[in-house]
Amino acid sequence: MLLPTVVPLVLAEIACRVFDLGEPQLHSTELPEQRYGIMRHDADLFWSLAPNIKVGVKIKELPNTMVTQTNSLGLRYPEIPAKEPGEYRILSLGESTTFGAYISNPETYSARLEQALDKADQSRRIRVINAGVSAWSSFQSLMYLKLRGLDLQPDMVLFYHEFNDYLPSSLRSSDNTEIGLARTDRELWESSRGFLHQLVQHSTLVRFIVYQSAKSKVKKLRGDNSAKIAANIGLSAIGAAPKVVEDGGEIEVRHGALPRRVSSEERRQNLDDLRKLCVAKGIELIIIHPSYRFTRPHECILTGFCRQHKVTMFEAHDVLHPRNIPIENIFIDTAHPTPDGHQRLADALAPVIQAEVNK
Repeated sequence: MLLPTVVPLVLAEIACRVFDLGEPQLHSTELPEQRYGIMRHDADLFWSLAPNIKVGVKIKELPNTMVTQTNSLGLRYPEIPAKEPGEYRILSLGESTTFGAYISNPETYSARLEQALDKADQSRRIRVINAGVSAWSSFQSLMYLKLRGLDLQPDMVLFYHEFNDYLPSSLRSSDNTEIGLARTDRELWESSRGFLHQLVQHSTLVRFIVYQSAKSKVKKLRGDNSAKIAANIGLSAIGAAPKVVEDGGEIEVRHGALPRRVSSEERRQNLDDLRKLCVAKGIELIIIHPSYRFTRPHECILTGFCRQHKVTMFEAHDVLHPRNIPIENIFIDTAHPTPDGHQRLADALAPVIQAEVNK
């Protein structure tokens, strides 16, 4: 009785394998750190920093070579020993600013902050462990904390996320396919743990159907709400996202119609999950409200969340937009601070954190 159903499915599976039809046709373009070998695929987090690397990259617009060095955990920090008695650990989570795009390890605000705190308080060992990764969303940093960060026994978490949450789903690593283009970060992560994903892993026919369905959905998207999204975080425009590649050639996709990597509801959920996790583990939490070159002071989901739940928030705007100082001295490009910008962040953060440490 089952033969009329099973035989066609088996033949279809064989045909899909023979003609290699189970491969994705759409891909996001590479992130710069992928191109330089700084990033690797990560089954839990989409991508993360490669461990035990020392990579020098010369950016033509900058005078110095950027050197990225990671430890065995894939963090821009020296090897981390067992926690000493009395030691205070701060886990610095965030996007490319936290990672330190275009600058070397010692120039990041996390490294400068550790120096400032050590100088101010010599009665204990204070570490500021940089776990920032370029292009990460708040969801990725939240999952990193849940899956790996807690093992580092942090006493405090710094959290720096805004811009990437609002970018379209095309802004992911080159492992991103039409399936990811149709989903938010959280939806993509959850789908990779479901039953359908198991079928996709084992059946070329199922892969073919899933990829075709997702591709059709992406190409049918209409509209553009990017201007409204940018205004929500104090920007005049979000900026161009990487193009999507189809069979080796770039195609135009309506980036403004694609799902945001993190929806408004998911952003609130990420922040609340972070808060609850820190409370449950007895970890202090400081959320940094990021600021970019063209950011205007604004109220948003993050500021409202911190006010509602009485979470300590550090506003970065005035620090990164000082009066009477050319903006070129503070920002390398539209998003990333110069070493001087990182130093200003660290200097302003230090007393805020010191007050929390001394409570």
